Amino acid sequence: MSRARRAAPTVLVAGLLLLAGLWGLGAASPWWDEGWTLSVARTWVERGFYGRLQLGQPAAPGLEAAFPVTDLVALSFRLFGVGVWQGRLPIVLCAVGALALMFELARRLHGRAAAWATLSLLLLPPHGQLNGLLMGRQVLAELPMLCYLLAGYASLLLALRRPIAGLPLAIVCLALGLLAKLQAVPFVLVSLLLPLALLLLQRRWRPAAILAAALAGAWFGGYALVAGQRALVAGHTLPPVALPGLVSVTALVPSLALRPVVLRTVLVYALPQLLGIAVALWQFAWRERLRLDSPAAIVRCALLLFAASWMAWFAGFSIGWIRYLLPATFVGSLFAGELLARLSGGSPRAAIGRVAAALRARRPNRPALGGLLALALLAALLPSGVLALGRGYAAPDGSAMQAAAFLNTQTPPGARIETYETELHFLLDRPYHFPPDQVHVAIDQRVLLGRDVPLGYDPLALAPDYVVVGLFGQFSGLYNAIISDRSFRLIRRDGVYEIYERIRG
Repeated sequence: MSRARRAAPTVLVAGLLLLAGLWGLGAASPWWDEGWTLSVARTWVERGFYGRLQLGQPAAPGLEAAFPVTDLVALSFRLFGVGVWQGRLPIVLCAVGALALMFELARRLHGRAAAWATLSLLLLPPHGQLNGLLMGRQVLAELPMLCYLLAGYASLLLALRRPIAGLPLAIVCLALGLLAKLQAVPFVLVSLLLPLALLLLQRRWRPAAILAAALAGAWFGGYALVAGQRALVAGHTLPPVALPGLVSVTALVPSLALRPVVLRTVLVYALPQLLGIAVALWQFAWRERLRLDSPAAIVRCALLLFAASWMAWFAGFSIGWIRYLLPATFVGSLFAGELLARLSGGSPRAAIGRVAAALRARRPNRPALGGLLALALLAALLPSGVLALGRGYAAPDGSAMQAAAFLNTQTPPGARIETYETELHFLLDRPYHFPPDQVHVAIDQRVLLGRDVPLGYDPLALAPDYVVVGLFGQFSGLYNAIISDRSFRLIRRDGVYEIYERIRG
């Protein structure tokens, strides 16, 4: 089969995914996590300053995505103008790239049937925050990170065969992936260091040298990229503010009280991936005796360790936000797809045939039991997956844009607006103010972990003219005192957003 014919299914998948990703891209309002990145990108494009604004004045960058993501958004703004769909466009492209790379890696490592099963699991997970396409329609770092990293692993597969052609690309892509979301660093290290150790033990010096070069190159390449970014924004930014305690509410949360809830999340929303990873680990450890005797085996081992270590961290040490499970389920779908393809005989139709044949013969057998298990998993996942995908495209909520339009047109140009709804920061043309980032850490400690931590923030200190309370304001309770304060009155509601105006005596 020619190279063009082999690539045709992947190209077709990418084209269809791109159409689905672009459909109604700017109809839904951005939300809190998107707001930080969109705001910094807008400020950089419009004012030449890499950071945020406080009451119209430059402020330090903070909780926005890292520069390999924020720079893409800013580039899109420069090319197409500032807007919601323009900000989301590069993330959609990254999502399509990540999904197409997963399909191609599954095809190369496990065959065509496994590739289609993998793609089905990626597009129809039982929760919208685990859906690669839906998450790629938001300005978040997960899909760019996965796109960069998967391009790095795919390039590594090429580098193990042709180092000159593949190694430079692998280094650049892995470096970008590590920087796009620093959360990935320990899992990428595990995925490359353990295969490197096995290759050295097995005295496979050439692939070991290539893997070591890729790892070292990505590590030092990351430093070079950071230095380049600093040179690019030198004189046009402020030093970021340190956030003590952030790791304790996002990365390392050894709370025994949370573990049953987190484990339930894994079992309910990631069971196929969990089974696929467990079976793949067992096969690699016991049946294959840890052998890494081909480029495909090395890259497969790296991807397996990435998914397994991320899922283990999520179960054992994370705060339990389901979005943090996405990278593990995304890459883990490679092994769940392989398992489903093997159990089903290559397709649902083949699985039905196996079960029907066993029923006619009244003699159960292993292929029939495997087909039955595959069909049971599909029957359990398909309805919730279709429902989650449908919800992602159903009647988009534009209330943030409506609230911002009111504030931009129905308030005095110099009116001061106090709000922690960062999506409004991006949309507003009025000066706004929000709490220091350390307040966010304190809110997470209080609300999520039940710790008695003072917020230490007075929303009225700078005498705002308007206060807007949305989902994050309600979640944090930051503005509860204002809501009951007689010096403010509610003048408008747009969806979840409540706009309060100061009463001038």
